[in-house]
Amino acid sequence: MHSRPLAPGDFDRMRSSLVKFDRQYWRSTAKVLDNIEADHGWHPENAFEALEDKIRHNLPHSDYDETGLVGRDDEVKRICAALKRRRDPVITLCGEGGIGKTALAVEVAYQLLDDPEEPFDLILWASLKSERLTGTGVLEIKNNASDLVGVAQALGEGARSDFSGGVQQLATVIDGFKPLIIIDNLETINGEDFLELYEGLPDDASFLITSREGIGQVERRIDVKPLGESDALYLLNQLVRYRNVPSLRRVSGDSRKVIVSKLRCSPLAIRWFILATEAGHDPLNSIRHQDELLNYCVRSVYENLSPAATEMFIAMDALRRPVTQDDLVVLLGKAVSEVGSAVRELIRGSLVRSWLTGDTAMATMIALTETARQFTATVVPRDHPVRTKVQENETVFLREEERRSVEAGRRSLGPNVVRVRYETDAPSAQLLRRALSASRSKDYEVAFTLIDEAKTLNPEFWEVHRVEAFVHSANGNKLAARESYLNSYDLAETEEHKAVVAYYYAGHMARAMREPELAVPYATEAHRVLRLPDTGYNLGASLVWQEKFDEGIEYLETALVDAEGRLRLIVLTALSDAYCRRAEVALTEARNPIQAAYDAIAAFELASDELNRGASDRRLRDTATEASISAMRYLFQCAGYGESVDSTPDFFDKLTTRLVQLRPSDKWPSLLEVIKRHASAHADSYPLARLIKAAGDVADGVTIDETKRLHGTIYSLLGSYGFITCPILSERVYFHKSGLAAGLFYSRLNVGVPVAFSLTTQDDRTRAVEVELEPSL
Repeated sequence: MHSRPLAPGDFDRMRSSLVKFDRQYWRSTAKVLDNIEADHGWHPENAFEALEDKIRHNLPHSDYDETGLVGRDDEVKRICAALKRRRDPVITLCGEGGIGKTALAVEVAYQLLDDPEEPFDLILWASLKSERLTGTGVLEIKNNASDLVGVAQALGEGARSDFSGGVQQLATVIDGFKPLIIIDNLETINGEDFLELYEGLPDDASFLITSREGIGQVERRIDVKPLGESDALYLLNQLVRYRNVPSLRRVSGDSRKVIVSKLRCSPLAIRWFILATEAGHDPLNSIRHQDELLNYCVRSVYENLSPAATEMFIAMDALRRPVTQDDLVVLLGKAVSEVGSAVRELIRGSLVRSWLTGDTAMATMIALTETARQFTATVVPRDHPVRTKVQENETVFLREEERRSVEAGRRSLGPNVVRVRYETDAPSAQLLRRALSASRSKDYEVAFTLIDEAKTLNPEFWEVHRVEAFVHSANGNKLAARESYLNSYDLAETEEHKAVVAYYYAGHMARAMREPELAVPYATEAHRVLRLPDTGYNLGASLVWQEKFDEGIEYLETALVDAEGRLRLIVLTALSDAYCRRAEVALTEARNPIQAAYDAIAAFELASDELNRGASDRRLRDTATEASISAMRYLFQCAGYGESVDSTPDFFDKLTTRLVQLRPSDKWPSLLEVIKRHASAHADSYPLARLIKAAGDVADGVTIDETKRLHGTIYSLLGSYGFITCPILSERVYFHKSGLAAGLFYSRLNVGVPVAFSLTTQDDRTRAVEVELEPSL
């Protein structure tokens, strides 16, 4: 009846024009209209005999005359324009099965056939399609090509009816023409076969390919998407109308929207649904059970996937959300290159869709197409090992990410706290946390491998380079660490993030590189922005190393007010050391032993008081011991000059009672030597005499009798431990609830309650054990 595909609305326009004629005088026309009304697929005999065309072709008839090609006008224009420009010798229409690639290629071909510019003077078609989906099932197509030889034969017959031969003979036949070669369903053969055809034909040949997988080489790929909802709804409505399916005519507009959504706006799925309903199948059952449709659309591609791509396919289905390649690297524990290759294979197979998201945080998201996702449910069991692995890993990932987020929210500057710019940085952050964990175990090879993976995923993420610098520094590579810190600083985008990098870089320059003058500007920036005890300590310590003692000590004292836990011990040690260094300068440069003595005594009291409060730290103990040694020397120098320091007796008394806490220090022999050296010269001083005796006793191993029961009063209770005062002891004694006597519960204790106890030494610290209530209680 016509030699070209009908456009949407052509059928209605033709019918409305014909019915205007008087049936009395146009009986043949009336008969045709009656036949069409009864059967929309009816046509007169010989209706499809080819008409003579100016341009030779062997194009198939379209199968969408009932509705025309719906919703593809823009794609048709774009593809026609691209073919006419001839910049891309091969254009591939890619998409999942049933999305409308073949219909689009047919429409493009006929548009070019009728183009007045005649861009091609020979249009040849070959199809590798081996089966066709109908309302009653999948039917085999027997006459189409199945390999390269068959393609060459089909194309050759389109050019000359008596053609026989292969690619070489086809090249000879079309030589001198401007041919357009169209191959449908190329995924049936591999890309290498197509390249043999492509390279064997004349350079003037242009190619239009339809494929579920794409070629992967020499092609310009155009992805064919599902129809928009309005176009899909129009297609459904037109098919219901033309096919005259009574059970669907009464379906409401809202229900029809649900139907096209359940059918994923796929042209083939909508047509299959109409044909299946027309053939007597229950519409609701067809919607719920699309196994045959899904198999037809996806199985051939799925079965040809590599093992890595299959694993990726199952993993994405298990996650049930759009992901980035970074997510898959972390959740599958695969290399970046392996994940990238598998994802590209899935994209070529039209099994996943990808899109850019975000404004400032640009990221490529990927997800299974809805058709592929529904297909997976029919072939992949719920307990598949890959599915189980990914879901377990995601649980761990989410738990770790929550922990990382909480730590970052506390504004902690611990090295294991990894910040993120955007949500999509989270997988890289997890790799970096693993790298830091490996670094703590001194497994630097693993640490750098993880950092390289994170850098490949997220090369502009500043935390990647900060962690790299930290691990370089831990591994002793100071220059590489400096370079990585500077890279991190340059990449950090916000003032806060730059300040974080500045904090670490300042610490590296001051401690590892021994260049405090280069550290101070960065330490100053970090503290100005963050105002944390960590940054105050960093800046104070850097200033002290520059011998700017007063300013440095002020920052350290301020930092100590809010410092907690391990940081408090670090700041205290630094502050005590700062006083000691200032004391040394006061003596050597200012010739002021009195000021030196005051500073050394202050350093000792800071460290010793913290030890007495229960702190157990080797460096702090060594600092306290060194400070006491310096204080003793400065005091004896003052005495030699006839000068006195008013805090001397108190210092001697405190040192006497706290010698036991200094005994484990490596500096103890030096302290003992200083005390003995000046013993004879100052024997008339009672506090010093008492100190000398106590030092001798401690040195000989004489301590408080641990077998003697002592009596005291509960001074304070703090959670799981407390302190006891005893009349014969100069200091409060620490005890833990684990040191209570049998049968006594910690909850029975109250401040002021009399107790009996014994003393012991544990972890270089005197503590009370066998604590029990006095019998009177």
